[in-house]
Amino acid sequence: MTDKHTPGPWRWEQRNDRGPYGNVAILDSNFHKIADIVPSSRRIGRADGRLIAAAPEMYDLLAEVERWTCDDWDDESFAHWQSDVSALLERHGLLAAKGDAS
Repeated sequence: MTDKHTPGPWRWEQRNDRGPYGNVAILDSNFHKIADIVPSSRRIGRADGRLIAAAPEMYDLLAEVERWTCDDWDDESFAHWQSDVSALLERHGLLAAKGDAS
């Protein structure tokens, strides 16, 4: 049996409930807490929050990739998929989050 994840969209929120740098709550679309992160810095917490909140959308894009192989895609389908990936990364601020967050 495979457990299902909490449906998206998810969002992140900076809080000051725990830790010296506060915490980051990951919330579902009904504002129920999915996860709570106590980061080593606020900057890392924000970067991690953006990445985790994007997980449902990233999962959907990966499922789309699984349905097709790049060999089966025509140029128009591949360009559309690339556009979706770029929009997801930009929407969640993940382009800047790639690499060192310290």
